[in-house]
Amino acid sequence: MTRYLTLSLVALLTAAGLAAPSGRDGGPSPDRGLYVFQAYCAACHGEGGKGDGPMSGKLYRDFAVRPVDLSSPAFQKNRTDAQLEEAVRGGGKAVHRTPFMPAWGQTLTDRQVGDLVAFIRELGNDPLGDRPPIVNLGDQLELGRVLYTIHCLACHGAAGKGDGPFLQGLEMSGTMTQRPPDLSVYEFFYDLSDKDLEGPVKSGITHSGLKTDNTSWWHRSLEGDEVRSLIFYLRSLPMTQEMKEKT
Repeated sequence: MTRYLTLSLVALLTAAGLAAPSGRDGGPSPDRGLYVFQAYCAACHGEGGKGDGPMSGKLYRDFAVRPVDLSSPAFQKNRTDAQLEEAVRGGGKAVHRTPFMPAWGQTLTDRQVGDLVAFIRELGNDPLGDRPPIVNLGDQLELGRVLYTIHCLACHGAAGKGDGPFLQGLEMSGTMTQRPPDLSVYEFFYDLSDKDLEGPVKSGITHSGLKTDNTSWWHRSLEGDEVRSLIFYLRSLPMTQEMKEKT
């Protein structure tokens, strides 16, 4: 099984450099957009986009703010794709809504924004429904990359070297006491099974024992396919680094 996944990663990373599952026509893909939505939006808007995510109650309790129901016919009818893209990139303030909606323009790529808008449009027709579990390895790697970006990159850095922007701030302030492990080297994963990695991935505690801040309002626990996809992506980091060094 490990050999199969390794060969699959080689094929995926060689073909695309990074995982880039494409839509049927090469345009925005609501299937890819689902992964972006789950990582960046579902905490407030809920998995079906109805404004009932796990953080919605706290937002209303503390700030009297309710996330909008993205699936409502009125919302879908009165927003153009351009307006939705503006809201995603600039946050609530950009569209004269609540400032508590984050701006993702510096985080998401143009493709991810397009995919996300395509998925939001699907919410008005057929929400999550009975979507099958992830079976495409390219899609699984893409979901893992999205989850890594929002949950791990701040400390571990884009390439997994333990040089994220949050840690750089700690170093400058002189409060850095422990550096996360380098995830871009094969040695880190030698003695770790997927089961070993599940705990740190779910709890936010690194292999070195450094605990992350789980009190942020956007934090939520990962489950099921999300955990497997993130672990799959983590295991791809050394291979990605090796390929970069050879080019």
